[in-house]
Amino acid sequence: MHRALSRLSPALAVCLGAQACALDNPAFGEGESATDGSSSSVSSTAPTSSETDGIPIDWWDPQWRSRRRLVVDNPTPETLIDAPLAVHLDPTRFDYASAADDGHDLRLVDGSGTVLDLEIERWDPSDSSALWTRAPTLPPGKTELWLYWGNPAASPADAAGLWAPSYDAVYHLSERLEDPQRAIVDASADHNGSASETVDADSSTPGIVGAALLFKGAAENDPKTGDFIVVDDAPLNTDAWSSLTLEAWVRHRQVGEHRILCKSPTTTTEDHVFAIGIHGDAPSHDPTAVFLRLAVDEQEAVEFLSATGAVEYGQDAPWHHLAVTWDGTDVRLYLDGSPEPIKPAHVAAEYTTSVALPGASLRDHAIPVTFANLNDLLASPDDARFWRGELDELRLSHLAQSAAWIRFQVASMEDTVIDYSGDDELLDR
Repeated sequence: MHRALSRLSPALAVCLGAQACALDNPAFGEGESATDGSSSSVSSTAPTSSETDGIPIDWWDPQWRSRRRLVVDNPTPETLIDAPLAVHLDPTRFDYASAADDGHDLRLVDGSGTVLDLEIERWDPSDSSALWTRAPTLPPGKTELWLYWGNPAASPADAAGLWAPSYDAVYHLSERLEDPQRAIVDASADHNGSASETVDADSSTPGIVGAALLFKGAAENDPKTGDFIVVDDAPLNTDAWSSLTLEAWVRHRQVGEHRILCKSPTTTTEDHVFAIGIHGDAPSHDPTAVFLRLAVDEQEAVEFLSATGAVEYGQDAPWHHLAVTWDGTDVRLYLDGSPEPIKPAHVAAEYTTSVALPGASLRDHAIPVTFANLNDLLASPDDARFWRGELDELRLSHLAQSAAWIRFQVASMEDTVIDYSGDDELLDR
């Protein structure tokens, strides 16, 4: 017969009994309560107050011998549905020795006992690990999840449905490209890509979540050589998309005319289906302005610009999150989770947080989506628009995600929404 051991430390028992607990994550503030009355979905009672045969009655499955409570904070006023959530582990937060060597026995379970989709992007017991899950419902405020592990017979967790409800393609860019196939994996489905030959194992670099890729090219100061990725497996056809979200984490190392992600057969603005990029210092451009290009219905593409200098560049430049949405009526740009004013290019207009672009659907073209360059045709070296710097977590969706959704995604990837301070609970072996 099993019995529960080390279920609560004395400090945690006092904390739960008082319905308040100091948390170790900036999202919760200094000494902020882990429970906040009616607005919180976190139980205010100790989870081990009732037992059956020595096992807490809320223990999801006794084959998993260890667990810890995680508290997720949704800082937005919106209930988020099917929101991806980044889980960041390291030796200060997790006892790697008590789990499988590769982490395959980990499970995330919500307060109702439902097992959540779980993907391991990176597992490194000596350093940081990056996991992803999908929260079916995240109301504003605090929500309780349980991390279980310690089942030697467990099979790997299921991640098949993690991204599909919200995204059409997701690229972690965590590959170390040592194989001849040079494959870039779409975590959501089958829109895999291929990296150019200049992207190799040395291109892997620490990212916002797990690893990222550094795009530098064979000659860093030559704008006509560079690295890129082409989505060449199951092309993304967008002519039926009635809305759009594009997301990317970027670290911009060198000023220039650079694409982050693009679907266009030529450099001409009007030919684009969509693009996010940063302008260089050409006389006709605002240097270091973020630009968006988007074509709807059968119209030519339109360009929108942020103010000059929205994204810093240089060897010590910080990471920035960029997101573009189109909801069939308006185009919006978000920078680091907040609305960033834009205006139509080549128009004397005020910068506003949304610009009208009505349409029934996106225009499409057979050209594949390309990351870190215009496209893979390169008919002329002058057509190159190589990105210089790091890219991480590129995502495409046929949904126009809300401002709250984007704010939460940024906070989740920046590791400011989960409190990991609860003690491990163990069952007798």
